[in-house]
Amino acid sequence: MSDNDGSQFIFESVRYRAVRDGPTGATLPGSKSLDVELRESVAEFNIFEDLNKSYLTASILIGDDTGLMTDIQTKGDERVTVIIAKNPDLADPDPYFRLDFKVVSILRQDKTADRAEVLSMNLISIHAYNNNVIKISKSYTGKLEEISKSILRNFLDVEVASEFILPDGRISKTVNSEGSEQEPIKLLVPYLSPLETVEWLTERATDRWGTPFFIWASIWGQSMTETTTLRIGNFMTMVTEGITIISDTNPSDGKDFVLSQVQTNLKAPEGYKGAKRIIKNIKFANIENTLKMIRAGAVGSTISNFDTYTSQDTSKLFSIDKLLRSMNGGGPTASTGNILGTVYDQEDQLKIGDEVRYTSYWSARQRSTITSYGTYATVNSIHDAIDPSSLLNKVRPLSIRSMLARNMIEIEVDGIGLLEDELSVGNLIKVRFVTENIQEDNPDTQSNEERSGYYLIQNCRHVFTRERHDAVLMICKVAENSIVTTPEG
Repeated sequence: MSDNDGSQFIFESVRYRAVRDGPTGATLPGSKSLDVELRESVAEFNIFEDLNKSYLTASILIGDDTGLMTDIQTKGDERVTVIIAKNPDLADPDPYFRLDFKVVSILRQDKTADRAEVLSMNLISIHAYNNNVIKISKSYTGKLEEISKSILRNFLDVEVASEFILPDGRISKTVNSEGSEQEPIKLLVPYLSPLETVEWLTERATDRWGTPFFIWASIWGQSMTETTTLRIGNFMTMVTEGITIISDTNPSDGKDFVLSQVQTNLKAPEGYKGAKRIIKNIKFANIENTLKMIRAGAVGSTISNFDTYTSQDTSKLFSIDKLLRSMNGGGPTASTGNILGTVYDQEDQLKIGDEVRYTSYWSARQRSTITSYGTYATVNSIHDAIDPSSLLNKVRPLSIRSMLARNMIEIEVDGIGLLEDELSVGNLIKVRFVTENIQEDNPDTQSNEERSGYYLIQNCRHVFTRERHDAVLMICKVAENSIVTTPEG
Protein backbone atom coordinates (compact mmCIF):
# COMPACT_ATOMS: atom_id res chain seq x y z
CA MET A 1 0.00 0.00 0.00
CA SER A 2 1.02 3.59 -0.48
CA ASP A 3 2.11 5.91 2.28
CA ASN A 4 -0.72 8.44 1.86
CA ASP A 5 -3.46 9.07 4.40
CA GLY A 6 -5.76 6.29 3.19
CA SER A 7 -3.28 3.52 3.97
CA GLN A 8 -3.76 3.89 7.70
CA PHE A 9 -6.25 1.01 7.51
CA ILE A 10 -5.95 -2.55 6.21
CA PHE A 11 -8.38 -5.32 5.36
CA GLU A 12 -7.37 -7.60 8.19
CA SER A 13 -9.86 -10.20 7.04
CA VAL A 14 -12.64 -10.63 4.49
CA ARG A 15 -14.10 -14.09 5.08
CA TYR A 16 -16.49 -15.52 2.52
CA ARG A 17 -18.50 -18.37 3.98
CA ALA A 18 -21.50 -20.57 3.34
CA VAL A 19 -22.83 -23.46 5.40
CA ARG A 20 -25.04 -25.57 3.18
CA ASP A 21 -25.77 -28.46 5.50
CA GLY A 22 -29.18 -29.98 6.07
CA PRO A 23 -31.25 -29.41 9.24
CA THR A 24 -29.76 -32.50 10.90
CA GLY A 25 -26.19 -31.66 9.95
CA ALA A 26 -26.13 -33.81 6.80
CA THR A 27 -24.63 -32.13 3.75
CA LEU A 28 -27.21 -31.35 1.09
CA PRO A 29 -26.72 -33.25 -2.21
CA GLY A 30 -24.35 -31.52 -4.60
CA SER A 31 -23.34 -28.75 -2.16
CA LYS A 32 -20.39 -28.04 0.09
CA SER A 33 -19.46 -25.68 2.90
CA LEU A 34 -17.23 -22.70 2.10
CA ASP A 35 -14.74 -20.70 4.14
CA VAL A 36 -12.24 -18.68 2.12
CA GLU A 37 -10.20 -15.55 2.73
CA LEU A 38 -10.68 -12.82 0.10
CA ARG A 39 -8.79 -9.83 1.53
CA GLU A 40 -6.21 -9.90 -1.27
CA SER A 41 -8.96 -9.96 -3.91
CA VAL A 42 -11.09 -7.06 -2.63
CA ALA A 43 -10.85 -4.05 -4.94
CA GLU A 44 -13.49 -1.95 -3.16
CA PHE A 45 -15.77 -2.27 -0.14
CA ASN A 46 -18.62 0.19 0.48
CA ILE A 47 -20.54 0.37 3.78
CA PHE A 48 -23.77 2.37 4.10
CA GLU A 49 -25.07 3.70 7.44
CA ASP A 50 -28.42 5.49 7.87
CA LEU A 51 -29.94 7.04 10.99
CA ASN A 52 -33.37 5.77 9.94
CA LYS A 53 -32.32 2.14 9.43
CA SER A 54 -31.60 -0.46 12.08
CA TYR A 55 -29.24 -2.35 9.79
CA LEU A 56 -26.27 -1.77 7.48
CA THR A 57 -25.99 -2.40 3.77
CA ALA A 58 -22.81 -2.81 1.78
CA SER A 59 -21.36 -3.64 -1.60
CA ILE A 60 -18.17 -5.48 -2.42
CA LEU A 61 -16.12 -5.54 -5.62
CA ILE A 62 -13.87 -8.57 -6.04
CA GLY A 63 -11.17 -8.81 -8.68
CA ASP A 64 -10.22 -12.49 -9.01
CA ASP A 65 -7.44 -13.62 -11.33
CA THR A 66 -6.89 -17.04 -9.75
CA GLY A 67 -10.17 -18.75 -10.61
CA LEU A 68 -11.16 -18.93 -6.94
CA MET A 69 -14.64 -17.41 -7.41
CA THR A 70 -15.26 -19.71 -10.38
CA ASP A 71 -14.47 -22.73 -8.22
CA ILE A 72 -16.71 -21.45 -5.41
CA GLN A 73 -19.78 -21.25 -7.67
CA THR A 74 -21.43 -18.36 -5.87
CA LYS A 75 -25.12 -18.90 -5.06
CA GLY A 76 -25.88 -15.40 -3.75
CA ASP A 77 -26.67 -16.33 -0.13
CA GLU A 78 -23.18 -16.52 1.35
CA ARG A 79 -21.94 -14.78 4.48
CA VAL A 80 -19.23 -12.09 4.40
CA THR A 81 -17.34 -11.04 7.53
CA VAL A 82 -15.05 -8.02 7.20
CA ILE A 83 -12.55 -6.77 9.77
CA ILE A 84 -11.00 -3.34 9.20
CA ALA A 85 -7.87 -2.71 11.30
CA LYS A 86 -5.10 -0.17 11.72
CA ASN A 87 -2.13 -0.52 9.42
CA PRO A 88 0.57 -2.26 11.52
CA ASP A 89 3.23 -0.25 9.69
CA LEU A 90 1.84 2.97 11.18
CA ALA A 91 0.22 1.97 14.48
CA ASP A 92 -0.62 -0.94 16.74
CA PRO A 93 -2.70 -3.29 14.58
CA ASP A 94 -5.89 -2.99 16.64
CA PRO A 95 -9.13 -3.70 14.75
CA TYR A 96 -11.40 -0.74 14.14
CA PHE A 97 -14.50 -2.89 13.74
CA ARG A 98 -15.90 -6.21 12.53
CA LEU A 99 -19.13 -6.52 10.54
CA ASP A 100 -21.14 -9.55 9.42
CA PHE A 101 -23.21 -9.49 6.22
CA LYS A 102 -25.29 -11.80 4.06
CA VAL A 103 -25.09 -11.64 0.28
CA VAL A 104 -28.35 -10.28 -1.17
CA SER A 105 -27.64 -10.32 -4.88
CA ILE A 106 -24.92 -10.51 -7.49
CA LEU A 107 -24.91 -7.17 -9.30
CA ARG A 108 -22.35 -8.03 -11.94
CA GLN A 109 -20.14 -10.96 -12.83
CA ASP A 110 -17.84 -10.32 -15.78
CA LYS A 111 -15.36 -12.81 -17.17
CA THR A 112 -12.11 -11.06 -18.12
CA ALA A 113 -10.16 -14.23 -18.92
CA ASP A 114 -10.56 -17.98 -18.71
CA ARG A 115 -9.68 -18.01 -14.98
CA ALA A 116 -10.29 -14.35 -14.15
CA GLU A 117 -13.43 -12.36 -13.39
CA VAL A 118 -14.80 -9.27 -11.66
CA LEU A 119 -17.64 -9.87 -9.22
CA SER A 120 -19.85 -7.21 -7.61
CA MET A 121 -22.32 -8.11 -4.84
CA ASN A 122 -24.88 -6.37 -2.60
CA LEU A 123 -24.78 -7.18 1.12
CA ILE A 124 -27.03 -6.59 4.13
CA SER A 125 -26.66 -7.08 7.90
CA ILE A 126 -27.42 -10.67 8.90
CA HIS A 127 -30.20 -9.71 11.30
CA ALA A 128 -31.94 -7.72 8.55
CA TYR A 129 -31.68 -10.73 6.24
CA ASN A 130 -33.16 -13.05 8.89
CA ASN A 131 -35.86 -10.50 9.68
CA ASN A 132 -37.66 -11.26 6.42
CA VAL A 133 -38.63 -14.81 7.40
CA ILE A 134 -40.13 -13.88 10.80
CA LYS A 135 -43.63 -12.62 11.56
CA ILE A 136 -44.72 -11.65 15.08
CA SER A 137 -48.23 -12.22 16.43
CA LYS A 138 -47.87 -11.47 20.12
CA SER A 139 -48.83 -9.00 22.85
CA TYR A 140 -46.41 -6.88 24.86
CA THR A 141 -46.70 -4.53 27.82
CA GLY A 142 -44.09 -1.91 28.71
CA LYS A 143 -42.30 1.21 27.54
CA LEU A 144 -41.98 1.64 23.79
CA GLU A 145 -38.19 1.45 23.73
CA GLU A 146 -38.10 -1.53 26.11
CA ILE A 147 -40.51 -3.51 23.93
CA SER A 148 -38.28 -2.70 20.95
CA LYS A 149 -35.21 -4.00 22.75
CA SER A 150 -37.02 -7.19 23.76
CA ILE A 151 -38.18 -7.92 20.22
CA LEU A 152 -34.73 -7.38 18.72
CA ARG A 153 -33.08 -9.53 21.37
CA ASN A 154 -35.55 -12.44 21.28
CA PHE A 155 -36.22 -12.70 17.55
CA LEU A 156 -33.02 -11.46 15.91
CA ASP A 157 -30.41 -11.99 18.65
CA VAL A 158 -29.52 -8.29 18.49
CA GLU A 159 -28.81 -6.07 21.48
CA VAL A 160 -29.66 -2.38 21.80
CA ALA A 161 -27.31 -0.17 23.78
CA SER A 162 -28.99 0.38 27.15
CA GLU A 163 -27.71 3.94 27.22
CA PHE A 164 -27.03 6.48 24.49
CA ILE A 165 -23.41 6.50 23.31
CA LEU A 166 -22.03 10.00 22.97
CA PRO A 167 -19.52 11.07 20.29
CA ASP A 168 -16.54 10.99 22.64
CA GLY A 169 -17.33 7.47 23.84
CA ARG A 170 -18.93 8.54 27.12
CA ILE A 171 -22.35 7.24 28.12
CA SER A 172 -25.29 9.62 28.34
CA LYS A 173 -27.61 9.10 31.30
CA THR A 174 -30.41 11.14 29.73
CA VAL A 175 -32.09 8.41 27.70
CA ASN A 176 -31.55 5.73 30.30
CA SER A 177 -33.01 7.82 33.14
CA GLU A 178 -35.94 9.38 31.31
CA GLY A 179 -36.71 7.19 28.34
CA SER A 180 -39.70 7.98 26.15
CA GLU A 181 -42.42 10.36 27.34
CA GLN A 182 -45.19 7.82 26.69
CA GLU A 183 -46.51 5.73 29.56
CA PRO A 184 -46.17 1.92 29.44
CA ILE A 185 -48.52 0.52 26.80
CA LYS A 186 -50.25 -2.70 25.82
CA LEU A 187 -49.29 -3.66 22.27
CA LEU A 188 -50.75 -6.30 19.96
CA VAL A 189 -48.39 -6.96 17.05
CA PRO A 190 -50.43 -7.91 13.93
CA TYR A 191 -48.12 -10.25 12.01
CA LEU A 192 -45.30 -7.79 11.41
CA SER A 193 -41.61 -8.56 11.07
CA PRO A 194 -39.38 -7.61 14.03
CA LEU A 195 -37.85 -4.59 12.27
CA GLU A 196 -41.25 -3.39 11.05
CA THR A 197 -42.50 -3.56 14.63
CA VAL A 198 -39.50 -1.66 16.00
CA GLU A 199 -39.93 1.02 13.32
CA TRP A 200 -43.61 1.35 14.30
CA LEU A 201 -42.70 1.76 17.97
CA THR A 202 -39.90 4.28 17.45
CA GLU A 203 -42.15 6.39 15.23
CA ARG A 204 -44.50 6.72 18.21
CA ALA A 205 -41.82 7.28 20.88
CA THR A 206 -40.88 10.86 21.81
CA ASP A 207 -39.15 12.71 24.59
CA ARG A 208 -40.93 15.44 26.59
CA TRP A 209 -40.32 18.02 23.83
CA GLY A 210 -41.83 15.73 21.23
CA THR A 211 -38.55 14.97 19.46
CA PRO A 212 -38.26 11.48 17.96
CA PHE A 213 -36.27 8.43 19.00
CA PHE A 214 -34.06 6.48 16.62
CA ILE A 215 -32.71 2.94 16.76
CA TRP A 216 -29.97 2.55 14.17
CA ALA A 217 -27.02 0.46 13.09
CA SER A 218 -23.47 1.72 13.11
CA ILE A 219 -20.10 0.36 12.08
CA TRP A 220 -19.26 0.73 15.77
CA GLY A 221 -22.28 -1.32 16.86
CA GLN A 222 -20.50 -4.66 16.86
CA SER A 223 -17.61 -5.97 18.89
CA MET A 224 -15.17 -8.61 17.67
CA THR A 225 -17.80 -11.27 18.42
CA GLU A 226 -20.90 -12.15 16.39
CA THR A 227 -23.19 -10.16 18.69
CA THR A 228 -24.63 -7.09 16.95
CA THR A 229 -25.45 -4.03 19.06
CA LEU A 230 -27.60 -1.20 17.75
CA ARG A 231 -27.59 2.36 19.04
CA ILE A 232 -30.55 4.21 20.55
CA GLY A 233 -31.02 7.91 21.07
CA ASN A 234 -33.50 10.75 20.77
CA PHE A 235 -32.95 13.92 18.78
CA MET A 236 -32.72 16.34 21.73
CA THR A 237 -30.06 14.24 23.45
CA MET A 238 -28.01 13.98 20.28
CA VAL A 239 -28.04 17.76 19.85
CA THR A 240 -27.62 19.16 23.36
CA GLU A 241 -25.10 16.67 24.71
CA GLY A 242 -23.30 16.39 21.36
CA ILE A 243 -22.78 20.17 21.27
CA THR A 244 -21.58 20.20 24.86
CA ILE A 245 -18.91 17.60 24.09
CA ILE A 246 -17.70 19.39 20.96
CA SER A 247 -17.67 22.73 22.79
CA ASP A 248 -15.57 21.21 25.57
CA THR A 249 -12.92 20.12 23.05
CA ASN A 250 -9.76 22.18 23.03
CA PRO A 251 -9.85 24.34 19.85
CA SER A 252 -6.17 23.57 19.26
CA ASP A 253 -7.13 19.92 18.68
CA GLY A 254 -8.56 20.94 15.31
CA LYS A 255 -11.69 18.82 15.52
CA ASP A 256 -13.74 21.04 13.20
CA PHE A 257 -14.49 19.92 9.66
CA VAL A 258 -13.26 22.77 7.46
CA LEU A 259 -14.32 23.85 3.99
CA SER A 260 -11.95 26.25 2.28
CA GLN A 261 -11.56 26.76 -1.45
CA VAL A 262 -7.80 26.75 -0.99
CA GLN A 263 -7.64 23.76 1.36
CA THR A 264 -10.24 21.68 -0.50
CA ASN A 265 -7.74 20.78 -3.19
CA LEU A 266 -4.98 19.88 -0.74
CA LYS A 267 -4.28 16.43 0.67
CA ALA A 268 -4.23 15.80 4.38
CA PRO A 269 -0.74 15.85 5.87
CA GLU A 270 1.35 12.76 6.51
CA GLY A 271 0.14 10.80 9.53
CA TYR A 272 -3.25 12.51 9.41
CA LYS A 273 -5.57 11.41 12.23
CA GLY A 274 -8.37 13.95 11.97
CA ALA A 275 -6.44 16.86 13.51
CA LYS A 276 -7.43 19.02 10.54
CA ARG A 277 -10.46 17.63 8.70
CA ILE A 278 -10.60 19.00 5.21
CA ILE A 279 -13.86 18.80 3.26
CA LYS A 280 -12.77 17.79 -0.23
CA ASN A 281 -16.10 18.04 -2.04
CA ILE A 282 -19.50 19.49 -1.18
CA LYS A 283 -22.98 19.39 -2.72
CA PHE A 284 -26.08 21.20 -1.53
CA ALA A 285 -29.24 19.11 -1.84
CA ASN A 286 -32.80 20.36 -1.45
CA ILE A 287 -34.27 16.95 -0.67
CA GLU A 288 -37.53 18.11 0.88
CA ASN A 289 -38.84 21.60 0.12
CA THR A 290 -41.02 23.85 2.25
CA LEU A 291 -44.12 23.24 0.15
CA LYS A 292 -43.80 19.50 0.73
CA MET A 293 -43.51 20.15 4.48
CA ILE A 294 -46.67 22.28 4.37
CA ARG A 295 -48.61 19.61 2.47
CA ALA A 296 -47.55 16.96 4.97
CA GLY A 297 -48.78 19.09 7.87
CA ALA A 298 -45.25 19.41 9.25
CA VAL A 299 -45.51 23.23 9.38
CA GLY A 300 -49.06 23.73 10.61
CA SER A 301 -51.89 21.22 11.00
CA THR A 302 -54.77 20.19 13.22
CA ILE A 303 -55.02 16.86 15.01
CA SER A 304 -58.25 15.67 16.64
CA ASN A 305 -58.98 12.67 18.79
CA PHE A 306 -62.29 11.21 19.91
CA ASP A 307 -62.28 8.68 22.73
CA THR A 308 -65.23 6.29 22.61
CA TYR A 309 -64.94 5.36 26.28
CA THR A 310 -64.78 8.83 27.87
CA SER A 311 -66.53 10.71 25.00
CA GLN A 312 -63.67 13.19 25.21
CA ASP A 313 -63.24 15.11 21.94
CA THR A 314 -59.88 16.91 21.74
CA SER A 315 -58.58 19.08 18.93
CA LYS A 316 -55.22 20.87 18.86
CA LEU A 317 -53.40 23.05 16.35
CA PHE A 318 -49.84 22.00 15.72
CA SER A 319 -47.44 24.83 14.85
CA ILE A 320 -43.80 24.36 13.96
CA ASP A 321 -43.15 27.79 15.49
CA LYS A 322 -44.36 26.63 18.93
CA LEU A 323 -42.32 23.43 18.63
CA LEU A 324 -39.09 25.31 17.86
CA ARG A 325 -39.70 27.76 20.70
CA SER A 326 -40.29 24.90 23.14
CA MET A 327 -37.07 23.17 22.05
CA ASN A 328 -35.12 26.39 22.55
CA GLY A 329 -36.30 27.26 26.06
CA GLY A 330 -40.05 27.78 25.87
CA GLY A 331 -42.15 30.90 26.13
CA PRO A 332 -43.20 33.48 23.53
CA THR A 333 -39.83 35.27 23.67
CA ALA A 334 -37.73 32.11 23.37
CA SER A 335 -34.98 32.08 20.78
CA THR A 336 -35.47 29.81 17.79
CA GLY A 337 -32.01 30.44 16.39
CA ASN A 338 -30.19 27.60 18.09
CA ILE A 339 -31.80 24.18 17.54
CA LEU A 340 -33.11 23.79 13.97
CA GLY A 341 -33.47 27.55 13.74
CA THR A 342 -32.08 27.68 10.21
CA VAL A 343 -34.20 24.88 8.77
CA TYR A 344 -37.51 26.73 8.68
CA ASP A 345 -38.23 30.45 8.33
CA GLN A 346 -40.55 31.37 11.22
CA GLU A 347 -41.20 34.79 9.71
CA ASP A 348 -42.85 33.42 6.58
CA GLN A 349 -46.44 34.70 6.21
CA LEU A 350 -49.36 33.89 3.94
CA LYS A 351 -52.36 36.06 3.10
CA ILE A 352 -55.57 34.17 2.34
CA GLY A 353 -58.41 36.51 1.52
CA ASP A 354 -58.26 39.34 4.03
CA GLU A 355 -56.48 37.28 6.70
CA VAL A 356 -52.72 37.30 7.19
CA ARG A 357 -51.04 34.69 9.40
CA TYR A 358 -47.64 33.20 9.88
CA THR A 359 -47.53 30.09 7.70
CA SER A 360 -47.04 27.87 10.72
CA TYR A 361 -50.45 28.94 12.09
CA TRP A 362 -52.43 27.94 9.00
CA SER A 363 -53.76 24.39 9.27
CA ALA A 364 -52.68 22.65 6.08
CA ARG A 365 -53.80 19.17 7.11
CA GLN A 366 -56.45 17.62 9.34
CA ARG A 367 -55.61 14.43 11.23
CA SER A 368 -58.37 12.54 13.06
CA THR A 369 -57.90 9.58 15.38
CA ILE A 370 -60.25 7.44 17.46
CA THR A 371 -59.23 5.74 20.70
CA SER A 372 -60.94 3.78 23.45
CA TYR A 373 -59.29 4.44 26.78
CA GLY A 374 -59.64 1.53 29.19
CA THR A 375 -59.55 -1.20 26.53
CA TYR A 376 -56.60 -2.70 28.38
CA ALA A 377 -57.79 -1.67 31.86
CA THR A 378 -55.33 0.82 33.35
CA VAL A 379 -52.73 0.34 30.59
CA ASN A 380 -52.74 2.55 27.48
CA SER A 381 -52.69 1.28 23.94
CA ILE A 382 -50.05 2.58 21.54
CA HIS A 383 -52.55 5.09 20.11
CA ASP A 384 -53.99 6.51 23.36
CA ALA A 385 -53.43 10.23 23.97
CA ILE A 386 -55.17 11.32 27.15
CA ASP A 387 -54.11 14.98 27.16
CA PRO A 388 -53.44 17.68 24.52
CA SER A 389 -49.66 17.52 24.90
CA SER A 390 -49.50 13.78 24.26
CA LEU A 391 -51.84 14.26 21.32
CA LEU A 392 -49.43 16.76 19.75
CA ASN A 393 -46.60 14.29 20.31
CA LYS A 394 -48.12 12.28 17.47
CA VAL A 395 -47.29 15.14 15.08
CA ARG A 396 -44.11 16.70 16.51
CA PRO A 397 -41.71 13.86 15.57
CA LEU A 398 -43.09 13.87 12.02
CA SER A 399 -42.27 17.56 11.77
CA ILE A 400 -38.72 17.13 13.09
CA ARG A 401 -38.01 14.21 10.75
CA SER A 402 -39.27 16.39 7.91
CA MET A 403 -37.01 19.28 8.98
CA LEU A 404 -34.02 16.95 9.07
CA ALA A 405 -34.73 15.96 5.47
CA ARG A 406 -34.47 19.56 4.30
CA ASN A 407 -31.41 21.53 3.22
CA MET A 408 -29.10 18.56 3.51
CA ILE A 409 -25.46 18.86 2.50
CA GLU A 410 -23.33 16.11 1.05
CA ILE A 411 -19.66 16.32 1.97
CA GLU A 412 -16.71 14.11 1.19
CA VAL A 413 -13.90 13.77 3.71
CA ASP A 414 -10.94 11.50 4.40
CA GLY A 415 -12.42 8.56 6.27
CA ILE A 416 -9.51 7.99 8.62
CA GLY A 417 -10.66 10.87 10.84
CA LEU A 418 -14.02 9.15 11.35
CA LEU A 419 -12.26 5.91 12.26
CA GLU A 420 -9.89 7.56 14.72
CA ASP A 421 -12.71 9.34 16.58
CA GLU A 422 -15.36 6.64 16.03
CA LEU A 423 -17.76 9.08 14.42
CA SER A 424 -20.91 7.64 12.94
CA VAL A 425 -24.48 8.49 11.99
CA GLY A 426 -26.30 10.01 14.94
CA ASN A 427 -23.20 11.98 15.95
CA LEU A 428 -22.79 15.74 15.65
CA ILE A 429 -19.88 17.37 13.87
CA LYS A 430 -18.88 21.02 13.77
CA VAL A 431 -18.37 22.44 10.28
CA ARG A 432 -16.60 25.71 9.47
CA PHE A 433 -17.07 27.38 6.11
CA VAL A 434 -13.93 29.48 5.86
CA THR A 435 -14.07 32.73 3.91
CA GLU A 436 -10.30 33.09 3.48
CA ASN A 437 -7.17 30.97 3.35
CA ILE A 438 -6.29 29.02 6.48
CA GLN A 439 -2.90 30.02 7.89
CA GLU A 440 -1.09 28.00 10.52
CA ASP A 441 -0.41 31.17 12.53
CA ASN A 442 -3.99 32.43 12.19
CA PRO A 443 -6.30 30.10 14.17
CA ASP A 444 -9.07 32.74 14.22
CA THR A 445 -9.68 32.58 10.49
CA GLN A 446 -12.98 34.24 9.65
CA SER A 447 -15.90 31.88 9.00
CA ASN A 448 -19.21 32.13 7.22
CA GLU A 449 -21.44 32.07 10.29
CA GLU A 450 -24.63 31.52 8.30
CA ARG A 451 -23.33 28.21 6.97
CA SER A 452 -21.05 27.20 9.83
CA GLY A 453 -22.41 25.37 12.84
CA TYR A 454 -23.29 21.97 14.23
CA TYR A 455 -24.44 19.31 11.79
CA LEU A 456 -26.08 15.94 12.41
CA ILE A 457 -24.73 13.02 10.39
CA GLN A 458 -27.81 11.35 8.91
CA ASN A 459 -26.18 8.81 6.63
CA CYS A 460 -22.70 7.87 5.59
CA ARG A 461 -21.08 5.89 2.78
CA HIS A 462 -17.65 4.51 3.62
CA VAL A 463 -15.58 3.73 0.52
CA PHE A 464 -12.63 1.43 1.24
CA THR A 465 -10.26 0.75 -1.65
CA ARG A 466 -6.81 -0.80 -1.74
CA GLU A 467 -5.25 2.64 -1.46
CA ARG A 468 -7.49 4.78 0.75
CA HIS A 469 -10.68 5.32 2.70
CA ASP A 470 -13.09 8.12 1.75
CA ALA A 471 -16.38 8.93 3.45
CA VAL A 472 -19.41 10.65 1.93
CA LEU A 473 -21.67 12.16 4.60
CA MET A 474 -25.20 13.52 4.32
CA ILE A 475 -25.52 16.14 7.05
CA CYS A 476 -28.13 18.66 8.19
CA LYS A 477 -27.46 21.80 10.20
CA VAL A 478 -29.18 21.51 13.59
CA ALA A 479 -27.68 24.39 15.58
CA GLU A 480 -25.72 27.61 15.34
CA ASN A 481 -22.19 28.01 16.66
CA SER A 482 -23.47 29.29 20.01
CA ILE A 483 -23.54 26.76 22.83
CA VAL A 484 -26.96 25.21 23.31
CA THR A 485 -28.14 24.35 26.79
CA THR A 486 -30.85 21.82 27.50
CA PRO A 487 -34.21 23.66 27.43
CA GLU A 488 -36.76 23.40 30.14
CA GLY A 489 -39.56 20.93 29.51
